[in-house]
Amino acid sequence: MVCFLAITLFAGEYSVGEQKFNFPAPEGFLPTSTNAPELFAHVSALFPSNIRVIEHFLRPEEIEAFKSGKTELFKEWITILVFSDLEGGNHTLQDFADHKNELKEQLKPSLHSFDEIVPELTEALDDDILDFMRKYGQIVTFGLNQDTERYVSYSFLGLYKARKDQKPIRYIAAGTSAQILIRGKIIMINTYKIFQDRRSIGWTRTTSETYIKKIISRNPTGETGK
Repeated sequence: MVCFLAITLFAGEYSVGEQKFNFPAPEGFLPTSTNAPELFAHVSALFPSNIRVIEHFLRPEEIEAFKSGKTELFKEWITILVFSDLEGGNHTLQDFADHKNELKEQLKPSLHSFDEIVPELTEALDDDILDFMRKYGQIVTFGLNQDTERYVSYSFLGLYKARKDQKPIRYIAAGTSAQILIRGKIIMINTYKIFQDRRSIGWTRTTSETYIKKIISRNPTGETGK
């Protein structure tokens, strides 16, 4: 058991379809699959059946807070996922281009102006965030941050539920969702932070971009170009 933990924690090896990938822990985070299995199972159950959680990362102090039963509300977290129906495929650049076009269509109904939404939400934090989300919906997106042949990302705000001190609460999280094509697999990396102001969204963007560069460097494409 000790050897297994060491391999998962330091090597960061995970199976996606028939392939092995190296997903190292982002700087300052730990994998919950080995450090808080109960939490990892809880997070996995939150996603629909067509999405599999590969790994969920938290700050060490927040893992300890969860273990002590103090909270399920976390300040920052990163989750790596894969679409179950795409996991077994060996996807080409054209497949990924088609996938991106579908994503862009899905985002259209929730698209809003960053400069319009953020000041209004900042004021709503001192009043009633539910009124804000009733007006704009559960998810508010801000268009694409990056769009290349192997990588697409966008930032968003979302309304979520958690428990703190044994009481249910609602909160707003800023997030950046990125999807990348690596060795024929489409991997999704979501980076979150409890929303406080526009800097929260900026943090998710820069943290996501830094981590994705790390993932790409650990998982070279190879000769096929897929």
